[in-house]
Amino acid sequence: MGCFNVKMDIGGQQGDRWVTTDALVDTGAFFSSIPSSTLRELGVSPVMSRNFQFGDGSIKRTNIGRTWIRVNGRDAFTQVTFSEEGAPILLGALALEELLFVVNPKEQRLVPMDLINA
Repeated sequence: MGCFNVKMDIGGQQGDRWVTTDALVDTGAFFSSIPSSTLRELGVSPVMSRNFQFGDGSIKRTNIGRTWIRVNGRDAFTQVTFSEEGAPILLGALALEELLFVVNPKEQRLVPMDLINA
């Protein structure tokens, strides 16, 4: 599947402060991943940490928190990982499901689930 970027707003846990950024849509990532500094500036605190295996095979302990994200006018309070500085911002599968989007890889866009016919 091809990768593409979308505009994503990241909000604080209370939904009172927001920043806008580009995020890489990554259905291979379960959680969305946001730089630690951005999350901390928005007042997001880790609630747990887990070991994650990365594409290069390395395993790192990573913090996980919950906060608001907004894509194409849809909001979700979702789990996010605190990534290292310089790592790409990822919009992962969990948030895509919570936002009720499916990925159209051919057209490189997000499609609202409520527009999909069964």
